[in-house]
Amino acid sequence: MIIPERRLAPIGIVLFVGILLFFFWRSYGAFLLPVLACEDGGIMLSYYNSHPETTEIFRFYAGYVSMLPNLIGYLTVQWIPLRLVPYALALYPLLLAAATYSLLLLPRFRTLIDNDIHRLGITVFLALMPHGLMPLVSNTTYSLWNLLLLLLLLTLAPAANSWQGRVIELTAMILAAISTPLSIVAVPVFVLNLIRHKGRADRIRNAILIVVVIIYLAVGTQSGGVVLLSNLLARIEVTWLYFLQRVLAESVLGYNLRLALFQSGQSWIIYTVAMTFCIGMAVLIDRRYRRFSRDSFINIGILLYYIGAITFLSVLTRQFDLDSHMGRLNVRYFYVQHVFVWLFIGIVVTKAVDWRQAARPLKVLVLALTFSYVGWMALEHLHLYRPNHTDGPQLAAFLADVETTRARLAPGESADFNLPRNCFDISLTYTGK
Repeated sequence: MIIPERRLAPIGIVLFVGILLFFFWRSYGAFLLPVLACEDGGIMLSYYNSHPETTEIFRFYAGYVSMLPNLIGYLTVQWIPLRLVPYALALYPLLLAAATYSLLLLPRFRTLIDNDIHRLGITVFLALMPHGLMPLVSNTTYSLWNLLLLLLLLTLAPAANSWQGRVIELTAMILAAISTPLSIVAVPVFVLNLIRHKGRADRIRNAILIVVVIIYLAVGTQSGGVVLLSNLLARIEVTWLYFLQRVLAESVLGYNLRLALFQSGQSWIIYTVAMTFCIGMAVLIDRRYRRFSRDSFINIGILLYYIGAITFLSVLTRQFDLDSHMGRLNVRYFYVQHVFVWLFIGIVVTKAVDWRQAARPLKVLVLALTFSYVGWMALEHLHLYRPNHTDGPQLAAFLADVETTRARLAPGESADFNLPRNCFDISLTYTGK
């Protein structure tokens, strides 16, 4: 079903607002009383408090420049009152996450899923599923994962029709590409799209992005953050096991159940679920391959490539071994892959099954099972989206004390403030004026 574009625009706005409100509700503690989780406290607030130079926007952290998060962090710390900094650093990733998920409803994603109703349903499903954890929607440092998701999603669709849309889209893709070295996985797809899409706007977009990513990898990453391709076969084997466990099985079973099975020594169940999934999808595609267009197969291939490439690079650059991240949280390293697994399922199911000819009881049953599954997954993983109830009040009291003491400093007098945390202490220094 194709929805007229004059109706699709307001539906898109409602979708964006709905996803935004859902993400807000799911992690409301991170927005009503922000905690500056993980690096946002020590690497954003503390760093840019003591390094106010504009050139620090280009600073390296963990071996690369994360341009847009750095820019947001710098502007927030330098321009916004201290008490509001935690709210601003939580608001930006929330808006980014909602906008990224809403992208799929754009008309040009009809090349991915031609039925607008199906695409809307898949978008809602993806937003409701617990792919990640709280910092991925409330942490500026970790926003690079949604930037990567945004970049890769846009490679699956042709360029915007209007020149204004093309400028906005290209700017967003460039900022996303220079915020994470994992943007390297998009380069082969940019090259493919140069051949695949014949329009001038598409070719210009992809050519520019190829150049941007190559320059970024040359000057925006450090060799110390890259692991040489030593023992390649062992790395491929580890990647395959992480793919089965933490990508496929975790997408279907959820983090909690997969972890419980792994810790109880029942990994054979995990691998059985993953292999059954692979065989089931392959059989479904084989039996209904005539319903898939050439573009559908290309898009499915690109999704599978992204899933494998990101998993391999995570194993390679983070030096995962067979046990190091199997039993740890670290959901962010598998976040984009989880989203793409379900997008892959959505494309295959909507293409392979003719829902117009399906019996009404079957449709009702499928919807009931889907809602039950999504509800169970969302509730089962709700704890991953809720901060420690003491962190927010502790941070608010600390920042209030800093502002009060800072106002009393005599000209030239300095004061240091420190808030110890489990990781990344917050350290601030102010001088009276």
